[in-house]
Amino acid sequence: MKRLFFLLSLFASTALAANPVYRTMTSVPQSDATVRIGGGLEPIFFEPAAMIVTVRLQSGTNTTSHAWPTEWVRDVQFVVTDTSSNSSRDVHAEVVRQGDEEMRVDEKLVEHTVAAEFRLPPLPSGRYRLTVSYDGLSQSTPRPLIVVRGDETPEIRDWSLQRQIAKAKTWDETKRLLSARIENNPRNAAAWFALGFGAEQHEDYETTKGYYEKAIALTREIGGVGAEETERGVKRILELLPAYYADREHLVIVRENLGGPGSPTRIELRERRSLAPRTPEKN
Repeated sequence: MKRLFFLLSLFASTALAANPVYRTMTSVPQSDATVRIGGGLEPIFFEPAAMIVTVRLQSGTNTTSHAWPTEWVRDVQFVVTDTSSNSSRDVHAEVVRQGDEEMRVDEKLVEHTVAAEFRLPPLPSGRYRLTVSYDGLSQSTPRPLIVVRGDETPEIRDWSLQRQIAKAKTWDETKRLLSARIENNPRNAAAWFALGFGAEQHEDYETTKGYYEKAIALTREIGGVGAEETERGVKRILELLPAYYADREHLVIVRENLGGPGSPTRIELRERRSLAPRTPEKN
């Protein structure tokens, strides 16, 4: 009798899930950067592009029973089309993360949502269309997905170098890559600021001072929103540098933005705190 009740309950739940008021699917590839291409802003991916795609399913029913199978991710299908040759192929995507079903109860409907992240196989440079399908639902990217080598334009080159900097292990490597950003775009004030910040720990006073002076000169030249506040901050750092270098072993230049984005930053010297854990005294 219990088994019969379980089967009837399962059948009822399946029937409700199979006849929802509505079902929708969205799929969003997570790009590496957004750059100007052909007069507009375009998301790009760097080769080999193992894209992360977020797939979200949503339905409305009149019950709080689960509307989506637990293993729904197994039935999601991905088709990649190379737009240059118009050739398509099915690809197997790895599930990176899967969330539990979420429900939101409205006056007339219960909204059911599930989402997961998938990693596609690496793609070489080119333009692709991605089609994602699940149980009768399908969505294709409205515009081609652009996979780049990393050297197509100065802007793309700068993004490529920033990605390399994020993975750099030493100051010498970071310094070389920051210098490459400046060679790629001599007006790149952000790269000069980054050189100055890193030099505080790794270079002498004159070198650090020179980086910040170049950064402040470019900030004045370029102007824009926040330029005056940035200039005031750099001037404050330049004022503190002599005292900082006189006792760099025990001091650190601290930058604090207490009011959130857009508010002034407090910059001051403080004693460097040891990161080593304190050893308890023996009784």
